[in-house]
Amino acid sequence: DESSTSAPADGVRTVSSASTVDLFTTGYGTDGQRSLGYALSLSADGIGSGLFALDPTNATAGSIGKGSQVLLYNNSGTIEGRTGSSTGTLYFTISVNNDSNSSNFGKLSFAQSANVWHPNTGSSDEAVTLTLAAGDSLRLTQTATDLDGDSASAFVELGANAFKIEDDGPAVSTSGTTLSALVLDESSTSAPADGVRTVSSASTVDLFTTGYGTDGQRSLGYALSL
Repeated sequence: DESSTSAPADGVRTVSSASTVDLFTTGYGTDGQRSLGYALSLSADGIGSGLFALDPTNATAGSIGKGSQVLLYNNSGTIEGRTGSSTGTLYFTISVNNDSNSSNFGKLSFAQSANVWHPNTGSSDEAVTLTLAAGDSLRLTQTATDLDGDSASAFVELGANAFKIEDDGPAVSTSGTTLSALVLDESSTSAPADGVRTVSSASTVDLFTTGYGTDGQRSLGYALSL
């Protein structure tokens, strides 16, 4: 969730509580267990994630803010979402805990480093989902090994509906500050009279409290209405 992590916002930049235990049924036969391991893999480096970078320079109607597609790379077992190449800007990582001595053994972690594009301008909390193209794969494999070295493996596909990122958005509220009265004076504007026919010095800045969320500011505007 791209919202701020500070209360009262509900932002979450790292999720590490997704257990994979229920995804597999594991047995070691009568020889007994030697080891159990987990690994993430891609069908190829550089495949598209279906997620896009946030581009503050894109003001095109219908795709405002849409940047380059985030591509996936396997960096020593951690899946990284980057733009351009394996050394491009990092947007998120996906990893699995393979430490059998850890209380988090077998748990998936999804961590966000930079904001991604959300197409729905009518919502500031919708989710976009990592979705691979047909033929591409992101797999989690479990490998079980028995005491005399025999091993068996199984995998689950994580390329659709497994990883989502919720949007953040702007917020505006009135600050409670009272607007200074705009006073016109119908007296002559010629000295020594003190007439004032136009007043343009009343600032409205202090009337509002404005925030843009973690996506950042594109524009700010004012309008009068009846």
